[in-house]
Amino acid sequence: MSARDNLDYKIEPWSGKLKELRGSFDCGADDLNSWLKRQAPQDIDKRACALFTALSPGKDHIAGFYTLSMYSVYLSDIPDHIRKKLPKYPHIPAVLLGRLAVDLRFREKGIGELLLLDAMNRALDSQIPWWAMVVDSKEGSIPFYLKYGFCNFYDTKNKLFLPCATIREAFKKNGRSS
Repeated sequence: MSARDNLDYKIEPWSGKLKELRGSFDCGADDLNSWLKRQAPQDIDKRACALFTALSPGKDHIAGFYTLSMYSVYLSDIPDHIRKKLPKYPHIPAVLLGRLAVDLRFREKGIGELLLLDAMNRALDSQIPWWAMVVDSKEGSIPFYLKYGFCNFYDTKNKLFLPCATIREAFKKNGRSS
């Protein structure tokens, strides 16, 4: 099953009306479950991130969620063959895909892919320029991101990036907007 098969799942920005749905969310990772249930509203209010949720077809469950925020990448952390093509500033702008989680009840349905593609599309739609999407992945999730072309930074195992130009080109090739 792919993201294109999940047209019944609606992804929307977090709103207070979804509060009652957070309690039943369980992705199997206590830190992500706890963040959604306890910390998410405060982080949103303080503008630390934007939260987007995939609602089940009946809109009675949060099937998954992700967060986006602005980020800065040290130029020295980028592999040489890529760094040579970038402006010579100490930092370059990026978008952080800070959290991405799928409820256990909705696994193996392409929700993770749906969330990732939505995050990429929203980032591309931004009026603010950025060089890459960055993810600080949990060990077990690394293969998921590598499948979509994410690359490792220098000296980091879990931090990955995917250049904006690569995302834009993939969307164009597949006939998507942005």
